Formats: sequence, structure tokens, C-alpha cells
Amino acid sequence: MVSVWLGGWILSFFRISIDALRVAGGLVVASRAWTLLLAPEENEARKERQVYDHDNGGQDSDLGDRAFFPLAMPFTVGPGSIAVAIALSSGRTLGASPASYIVGLSLAVLAVALTVVLLYSYAERIVSSLGRTGARIVSRLAALILLCIGIQILFAGLEGFVLSMIQHVRQMG
Repeated sequence: MVSVWLGGWILSFFRISIDALRVAGGLVVASRAWTLLLAPEENEARKERQVYDHDNGGQDSDLGDRAFFPLAMPFTVGPGSIAVAIALSSGRTLGASPASYIVGLSLAVLAVALTVVLLYSYAERIVSSLGRTGARIVSRLAALILLCIGIQILFAGLEGFVLSMIQHVRQMG
């Protein structure tokens, strides 16, 4: 929500263009999705070790890893999500007033947050009903879709850079 409300100001303060944000956000999302797509079992094993260490109060696990489990969820509150929220808040309002656009976007963020809370609350039941193979299939499909989203964001940023360069060349010549 902070990214939605203050995103434009943050970009202005650091003099970051929306296209640069899209390129960086697209790269972050795509690289994370690529990792999940190629090796979901490694990610699964790491999470299971974290749960085991957390439940047993294991001394062997890194305190930093335990401190952020289960609160650190990179797809829901990580850099890719923040980049998308800032990009959306800095986008066009498509005929709506800027205030109503931000209110609508804030309501959408709340709806997504409630959906995430519900899904995370019932994640164990959902995964057990899918079974190990079903969960892997869903995980890989989600990773593929996320990769496509990351690439789309990346290319939107690259397109913005190219169009601004063309416009700059036209103005000079």
C-alpha cells in the first residue's frame, strides 16, 4: 500500500524513470520465476528445512532465515511486487481522476492482500489436497506465468526507452 501511495514520489525523489523501474522489476520477477521454474524441488526442500528448524528451535539454522520465516514472502511483498505497485500508481488514470484511480488501486491492493491471507491460511490444506505431484505442477505453471509477467514488464520498460529515444532523435533532427 505504501508503494501505491508513495511510489510516484519515491521515483521522483531518486529520479528514476518509470521505464527503468519496469526493466528492473521485470528482471527481478523473471529471474525469480526462472529459478522456480527450473528447480522447484530445491526451493521446496529449503522451505521444509526452514519449517523443521523453526518448529524444533534448531540451533543449526541461520537466525536470519528463521527471523523472516514465514513473514518474508518474496512474491507477495518482495521487490517485484513493490515495482509493480509503484508502476501501477505512476501509470495513467485512463480517464479517471487521479484520486479515484488511487482509491481504486488501493481497494485492489486490499482485495489481493485478503486473498493472499486466505490462501496462506489454507495453504497446507490446499497443498495436501493437490498432492505432491499436483502441487509441483501448479508450482511450475505459476512459475511459467510469473516468468511471462516478468518478461512483459521488462519489455514494456524497454519499449518505453526505445520510444523516448525515438522521440528525442525526432526533436533533435
